[in-house]
Amino acid sequence: MPRKTDASNPADWVWMASSDLEMVRLTVAQQVSFTACRSKLAEVAAKTMKAALIRLGWPKSHPSCTTKERMLTTQN
Repeated sequence: MPRKTDASNPADWVWMASSDLEMVRLTVAQQVSFTACRSKLAEVAAKTMKAALIRLGWPKSHPSCTTKERMLTTQN
């Protein structure tokens, strides 16, 4: 059964990034696909950065949504 995660918990983001990184390691060992590994590594970086930002107190919504909401409220 998959582990239940909480999007506002930085430890869960780190756990997901670690899980993805392990998949990359296994894929590299089998010499499967550079493109797939590169894409997954980008996801690992994004999840790690999200964990750091949440730990620093940033909002959990997507940054582009937050920016758009700020723009709409300042225009009114």
